[in-house]
Amino acid sequence: MKKLYIFTLLLIAAFSSKGQYTITSSIAPNVGDIQRTWQADTTGIVAGPAGTNQIWNYLGITVPSTVAVTSQSYVTVNTAPNYTAYPAATMANTSDGINYGMESYGANLTSYGQTSSTLSVIYGNPLTLFAFPFSYGMASSDTYSTMYVSGGSSYVTNGSYTTTADGWGTLNMPGLKSYANTLRIKLQGYATGSITTGTTVVTYTQTSTNYIHICAASKSSILDIATTTTTAKSGTFTNVAKGKTVKVNDIIFTGIREEKLNSSNFSVYPNPAANSANLWFVLTNNESYEMSITNTLGQVVRATSYNDLAPGTYNLAVDLKDLRSGIYYVRLKGKEQEGIQKLIIE
Repeated sequence: MKKLYIFTLLLIAAFSSKGQYTITSSIAPNVGDIQRTWQADTTGIVAGPAGTNQIWNYLGITVPSTVAVTSQSYVTVNTAPNYTAYPAATMANTSDGINYGMESYGANLTSYGQTSSTLSVIYGNPLTLFAFPFSYGMASSDTYSTMYVSGGSSYVTNGSYTTTADGWGTLNMPGLKSYANTLRIKLQGYATGSITTGTTVVTYTQTSTNYIHICAASKSSILDIATTTTTAKSGTFTNVAKGKTVKVNDIIFTGIREEKLNSSNFSVYPNPAANSANLWFVLTNNESYEMSITNTLGQVVRATSYNDLAPGTYNLAVDLKDLRSGIYYVRLKGKEQEGIQKLIIE
């Protein structure tokens, strides 16, 4: 199976006079650059709409405390093993010092494959995602192919990617962080292939869709929502596997991971709720909280202050009777603690 290192490679440059963001090759990664991302909880996270002047709200994204950061390092090509097999590559990247993606940045953003000390996957037809500059409304398509042997099995893959800049607007993230002039890139992948081991042949198809949000605040994507569906067949056997990932940039780490209020000491119930809900939280020190309820447009629809609270367990009622059905985000913010919980009103 092919593994792409593309999704952390989308770069940014100055936005146009209309406020729409444009990707150029002028801010390619440099040797020594490190891009850090975190795997977020995928529950309830879906891609927002395409088009202009969008408001994408992901205020409720959380990163589990057990998740570790992934650091993607950019290194010189000759750092990678077997680098001579990729003569057109101008940059290598790795997250583990073992496996390397081989790319180039010039007139196009192109991937040539991956390599390690034990295996080189070379795209016989390199994959170009798009030509620079790339801005809203533009689209690009390209194909790629691979053939290699690993672990006694032969792998063959033929695929394609269509890259579309399908939206721009404002991206709202946890911690009330807002990123205007954000460009959204939609990557649609399709691949067919086979894995042959002895006389056993497994054929497969794979479709994937990535929604990548980028802006001038960071050299890598702020948010990446990806879904994949893989169908494998061998004889009469068929297996369908679906996957979903949500990745957030290190730039918003303080907004979603350093919140000390979590499900163990802050909750909203019942959930879903109707006319009222209860805020349950536990304090170990004196604290004052600002409570706010925000809708999916980023508008604060309810705000209350809880001042000079002593240590203890609290169960406070919140009136919801005038709020419409939908998804909301309840935020408690104090001097030392902060947390966000999703609330569904029926």
